Amino acid sequence: MKYLTEDLEPKRVLRFFEEICAIPHGSGNESALAQYIIRIAEDKGLETEMDQHGNVLVRLASSPGAENAPSFLMQGHMDMVCEKEDWCDLDMEKEPVRLKRDGNILYADGSTLGADNAVGLCNMLAVMTDDTLKHPPMEFLFTVREETGLEGIRLVDMTKLKSRRMLTMDCGDPDVLVLGSAGMLSFELNMELSTENLSEGMTGMSLQLSGLHGGHTGLEVGSGYANGLSLLSGILAKLEENFGVKLCSLNVSGGAGSIPDGGKALLAVPAESSAEIGAVIDAMMKDYCSEFVITEPNIAWSYEQTEEKPARTLTAESTRNLLDFLLFAPCGALKRHPLMQKQVLGSALIKCACLEDGVFTGTYTIRSNTDPYKYQLGETFCRLCDRYGVKYKKNGDDPAWPENPSSALTDICVDVYRSRFGREPEKELVHGGEEASIVSYFIPDMEIVGIAPYSRGAHTPKERLHLDTMLPVWQFLTDLLARLSEE
Repeated sequence: MKYLTEDLEPKRVLRFFEEICAIPHGSGNESALAQYIIRIAEDKGLETEMDQHGNVLVRLASSPGAENAPSFLMQGHMDMVCEKEDWCDLDMEKEPVRLKRDGNILYADGSTLGADNAVGLCNMLAVMTDDTLKHPPMEFLFTVREETGLEGIRLVDMTKLKSRRMLTMDCGDPDVLVLGSAGMLSFELNMELSTENLSEGMTGMSLQLSGLHGGHTGLEVGSGYANGLSLLSGILAKLEENFGVKLCSLNVSGGAGSIPDGGKALLAVPAESSAEIGAVIDAMMKDYCSEFVITEPNIAWSYEQTEEKPARTLTAESTRNLLDFLLFAPCGALKRHPLMQKQVLGSALIKCACLEDGVFTGTYTIRSNTDPYKYQLGETFCRLCDRYGVKYKKNGDDPAWPENPSSALTDICVDVYRSRFGREPEKELVHGGEEASIVSYFIPDMEIVGIAPYSRGAHTPKERLHLDTMLPVWQFLTDLLARLSEE
């Protein structure tokens, strides 16, 4: 195999990364990657087992002299989010991503890269296969279907884990240690609305927004990016109020774990007002462009009268009720840390929204780094649903991974980082959901720290891995393992 990163260090880690990228491994399609991992482990003679759900557990004996050190767990997930650009013809179920390198940046042409969580897996495999490392007894847990709601980790038999110290590489940055993560509460939504035949004097108009950044609903919700559903809802509400516009259909784009990056609506509009409606749309979009001039430079919009008139529309009352619900549902970064304003502690949004044949469906997600605030937001949202006749079904309730202020592992990690790089690492709580939260729930005395190379744009085709950050993370990891072998 020819490697794009052959000239870079750490070679073993980067080779594993590229080999992982060559194996299709979307959520629910991890079996080939699992077999690849098992072959590597068995070739080294390591104790290996796969459970009935596809999760893989590997054990590695300590290096000589570290037999009495406490066992240490590394954990990562095998699945990736498979999203691609409209023009991309890649079959992500069967074909590898098309790796491209631009100097220090590695990405996939037209699709997600899968650095989330290949950056963890490649480091785990490198530790498993490097006989020169000094390390304590090790456990490596490779899980399935993380991206579909932490499904795989929930099915792991936690009694098999001997370790009480854990490193996750699904969060953090090369200079950031993650010490906790948000819990998540999610609801499936269904709203049945009244429809009617297209009224006399009305015609069809399509409205489309595109070019938004999107991004991870937890990790990037506080980064100032626009939400495609929020923008559309604001425009539609203005048109409904001023022109009596009615909704026919609505579809908001974005992956299952992504902030909506655009959307399309089909409207019934008064034929004589089409020009005025277009002017209002342009004016509002220019205001949005001004508001998001830094974070959303590529906003695009279009509207046009449809050749064929829609047969059915929502009634005026149903249109208003749906738009009110969309506008009033708490959305975006709702709570921040009082001392670290960049740190989001509470957020919510509707994603994957669709209106078709008079039925609105969607998913509402709440994230909070404290469980009480999560449930407070959930109660607020459910009362709003009751007010507008929206049926809701809870389909997820994950605990937070709480920070442990007295963690000895945290102190060791800080000391190791300082010794290697001559400075203190930053410490933070992430707002994304992490498998570590499930581990900490079932094993409360598990001490957990997260670190990872620098990558951004997870869950979108904009995903980018900064290659120069792979080496310092590997250096930290090997120093940490050497230190833990002395415990």
